[in-house]
Amino acid sequence: MIIIFGATGDLTKRKLIPALYKLYHKQILKENIPILCVSRRPISKDRFIELLNIQEFIPDADQKVLSKFLKLINYFQLDFTEKERCPDFASFIDKIDKEYGCGGNRIFYLATYPGLFKSVVEILQSCRLLEDKGYKRVVFEKPFGHDLSSARRLNECIRSVFKEREIYRIDHLKAMGANGFYPRI
Repeated sequence: MIIIFGATGDLTKRKLIPALYKLYHKQILKENIPILCVSRRPISKDRFIELLNIQEFIPDADQKVLSKFLKLINYFQLDFTEKERCPDFASFIDKIDKEYGCGGNRIFYLATYPGLFKSVVEILQSCRLLEDKGYKRVVFEKPFGHDLSSARRLNECIRSVFKEREIYRIDHLKAMGANGFYPRI
């Protein structure tokens, strides 16, 4: 299961959903891998799909394939600071996991404002979403801290929950090293 936090943002509309569609179209992303989009906006799944503005960002989409792809998308409204909603969120994820037979495998993609990274990691831990069987991966995309000190604090928070091999950092605003990766912080 792919779980995107910050799903109503520009990154999701312009980059993530089109990229996932292309993977689905090439049959790399299979029909048994659901996509759960999570955001603070209290909207329905249908309204969320409207907001994705598919025709603008995937203008050459094969309509038959797109229709099947959109069925993989689910939406859950969650303010990332509302830990009291954890039981509802965890139940929703369990329901999708069972429906698609994901086996607890989860990729968490944080396409949120960087100031929310810590809150989302705390939600994942509070909701006990990391305790099930299956692999867990987390992707952080955005500026990773605003300076070395804040990046170290953020790393400390993340590493308290995830192992280093489970963490992927993508900073599309800062220059990367020659090998395309950041030096270890």
